[in-house]
Amino acid sequence: MRDYIQKIKKKDIVTLFWYILGVGVPMFVGFIKNTIFTRVFTSAEYGQYALVNLTFSFATIVFISWTSSILWRFYQRYRLKGDLTVFYSNLLMIYGASFVLLALFTLVYASLQHDFYLVKLIVYTALFYMTKELTVFLGILLRLKQRDRAYNLLRLAQSLFGFGVLLLLVFSFDFRIEAFLLSSFIIDLLIILYFLSQKHAPFSWRYFSKDALKEFLSFGSRSIIISLLLLGIASIDRYIISYYDTVDHVGIYNQLYNFSDISIVAVMTVLYGFINPILTLEFETNLENAHRVIKKYFLFISAIVVPIVLILSVFAKPITALIFHESFAQAYGLVPYVLVSAYLYGLVNLVEFKLKFEDRLNLIIGYYIICLVFNVALNLVFIPRYGYSFAAIATLLTYILMFVLFYQSQVWSRLKNIRLFL
Repeated sequence: MRDYIQKIKKKDIVTLFWYILGVGVPMFVGFIKNTIFTRVFTSAEYGQYALVNLTFSFATIVFISWTSSILWRFYQRYRLKGDLTVFYSNLLMIYGASFVLLALFTLVYASLQHDFYLVKLIVYTALFYMTKELTVFLGILLRLKQRDRAYNLLRLAQSLFGFGVLLLLVFSFDFRIEAFLLSSFIIDLLIILYFLSQKHAPFSWRYFSKDALKEFLSFGSRSIIISLLLLGIASIDRYIISYYDTVDHVGIYNQLYNFSDISIVAVMTVLYGFINPILTLEFETNLENAHRVIKKYFLFISAIVVPIVLILSVFAKPITALIFHESFAQAYGLVPYVLVSAYLYGLVNLVEFKLKFEDRLNLIIGYYIICLVFNVALNLVFIPRYGYSFAAIATLLTYILMFVLFYQSQVWSRLKNIRLFL
């Protein structure tokens, strides 16, 4: 097994370069977008954009996004059995039904609005998510087939060409903030059409299988719950801010939160892309010693991420002043809280991964329910009394609770010496 792990490590060192490109370039483009467009669009526009986008995030988790977990979970099983046509046929049926449900949700959501601009924003957001989910599907297939270079080239194409179209829409055709959605939709649609022209997944109504659908839906239902809880923990504060404060402050908070979160998530994505194959093998063959494996990678991740968190926290004020318009940069004080929160959640992922191998999804759901209730309670206390910036403090306290819940029961209790974790 050690020889195999060494082979994985050597291979991952090669693919690490592509993951750094696939994550680093989009992150850099995101920073450039903030530098340009927080000086073009108002905080109120960003607030409306954030709330509509967040609402669709919840909707797509229920209707579509959960299907990606089916792809990760069952693709290899059906491939080894030689039943990929059955797999694709039933999964694409689910996709089709999901798109119909999302379209119906869009019609209902849009019909409740009295502002035509909001209706337009809702329609563009729906189109964005429909094509986005299909490109996510394509990306997962590339990763499952170990085509890491192609996967990261896909991400680079989305980022760079999308940015070019965005600039064209805003500065040549006078689009407002909906250009974010429309530019991504155009590029994703072109990518989908390109893949369809090259090859297509086998599909036939003759391969409809009740057993396969039942298996997919049973697994997917728990994935929906976990995803909804995580999104709620990370995002429910925007709704509370909009209710007790202003839409402008939603926009300011959301942009600073996303900047801070993505800065750490990008690093975590590269690290997990590197260690996931090794971690999977370790848990598959030696699950009883998983707590020691978690300790090792806890230290590995911390050694890289903690210095980044410290640097970005110390220099939060000049960095945000450089990237954001002054109306956004004034909220630089919330950056350190979100950075630490993202770091803690990256560590929680190690234990969550172990629990999924043990098929203990109900325990994961229980922990996340506790954290969501705690987060909502804190925000309801903090935001009306102290303002929107205290939502970041509520977020940090929530992720500290999450970290303690996962590690106390699954790691610390099994190690005699936990000083290295503290």
